[in-house]
Amino acid sequence: MFKGDVYENCFKRSFNFGGGIYFICSVPLYFFPWKVAEFISDIWFLTFIFLCIRLFFNRVPKVISRIKNEHLKIQAYLISVGWIPYFIIAFSFIFILVFGLEKAGDFISYLSENLILFISVFISVIIISLASAAYYIMKAK
Repeated sequence: MFKGDVYENCFKRSFNFGGGIYFICSVPLYFFPWKVAEFISDIWFLTFIFLCIRLFFNRVPKVISRIKNEHLKIQAYLISVGWIPYFIIAFSFIFILVFGLEKAGDFISYLSENLILFISVFISVIIISLASAAYYIMKAK
């Protein structure tokens, strides 16, 4: 479907596809303040990390392969937002390494004070990613 562009590499596609599934399934859990939702979110994160480790060894689970092969449009949209969880994890990890936990706490309080700005940027990034997937789908037809 995506011959000759960025999505040609199978590893990148599987990696971003897994990130997209994680992103779509984890976002609704943040809206529930219950401990059960927090526990499910933690389990889902550990599953995501396990999937990433498996993908490093070129072992794509059969469930993901089947979904990717049967639903090409859904695959394109999941791949387009799949980079967001990796970015958030990498940014958080690098920020903590560079500035330490104390400054990371200050940054989190800064984000909570400017939540509307943060959410606006986040939604804009998601819209741009989904628009790029729509462009690739229309281009592939």
